Amino acid sequence: MKTIEKSLKEPFKENELEWRPQSQGINGTRAWILVIPYIQSRAIQKRLDEVFGIDGWQDEYREASNKNIICTIKFWSEKKQQWITKENGASETNIEAFKGGISSAFKRCASAGLGVGRYLYELEPVYADCKLEPVKGWNKSIDKKTSKAIYWKTPKIDICKKLIEPLAIDEFELDEDTDILVGLDMIDSVKDLNAYYNEYKNKVKNVKQFIGACTAKKGVINVK
Repeated sequence: MKTIEKSLKEPFKENELEWRPQSQGINGTRAWILVIPYIQSRAIQKRLDEVFGIDGWQDEYREASNKNIICTIKFWSEKKQQWITKENGASETNIEAFKGGISSAFKRCASAGLGVGRYLYELEPVYADCKLEPVKGWNKSIDKKTSKAIYWKTPKIDICKKLIEPLAIDEFELDEDTDILVGLDMIDSVKDLNAYYNEYKNKVKNVKQFIGACTAKKGVINVK
């Protein structure tokens, strides 16, 4: 029988993952594109429904200073016979600011506080098959430097089991490195990213992983 912790951290099915460009380019007549996986809020909601039941968890939101949105997720603990609360936040996004802020805060709270999809922050970007000509069923991205379209195929993903490390029973502790990685979700400018990097580069245990995550985030910002 799975524990609540393991059920929450279970890797998502391939059809529940979505992909977005991290960086891309065109060299002459050839294109290349690096993409990263992510999950939508609805996949997280489905996971929480499956683990706690549709009436076994709650989410609440409030607006904080500097246009930050704070998400609170509560779930009922049968063992402790009480509501357990996890809280985290994110800033409003450039597109549909308040709605985007709610979604980002919810995903960050679920990942940082409950471990849902946390393993995705440890996956490296992958090169996707791509072409400059339209291909039916492929995704489309615009290269900012050339304004040309790049058509790319959704990759297959092989989740590495070692990334799904077990949590301690009855605990939802977050190590500092993971909290710092999740914090990258709140950043939407290169200036803020550079400041974030300088603040935490000497605090993380896995420097290589942190640099890789910052590089991936910079690519996402540049693609927007």
